[in-house]
Amino acid sequence: MSRVLSLTLLLFLVPMTLGQEPLVKKVKASIAKAATFLVSKQQADGSWEDLGGDAKAAYHGGSTALVVLALLNCDGVLDEPILEQERKQCIQRGLARLRKLDSPQVYVRSLQTMALAEAKNPKDIPLINANVNWLLEARVYRAGKFIGWDYENRKETRASDASNSQYAILALWYARQAGIPIARDV
Repeated sequence: MSRVLSLTLLLFLVPMTLGQEPLVKKVKASIAKAATFLVSKQQADGSWEDLGGDAKAAYHGGSTALVVLALLNCDGVLDEPILEQERKQCIQRGLARLRKLDSPQVYVRSLQTMALAEAKNPKDIPLINANVNWLLEARVYRAGKFIGWDYENRKETRASDASNSQYAILALWYARQAGIPIARDV
């Protein structure tokens, strides 16, 4: 009886896994295409800034952090050895650039924190910790009640922004995953 059940289960599952293979191939091909594009757009300074033509953007560093985070999440997905090597080199140059940032923007600090935490390099722990402290200081309170984060760390702020708050919360989560102690009441 158990042999019959095993064979039936096997015959049922094999076509399901074979049916998914073309989709897996399409997804991996799309990821490889995106990685190829991102690798080709890295600037000489290790950044991905100025992709939109605005080198003086207020969110300088945000694009670089987003791309580094995306490339870090391609680990183990790319089948092409040359592209995988280029991806790793781009990540290292991008991380070097991110380590130099000292942005006044919650969005950029948050993304910088996420990328550094995802890279899992122990030498980045002090910078991740400093960013956590900066983000905690940048919280916005109204009438003594926490309401989120604004665009910058401004003491006179009485409003918050949902998008910046989301990025700050994600950064704190990434930092906690990297081993940064963050009190539960935060």
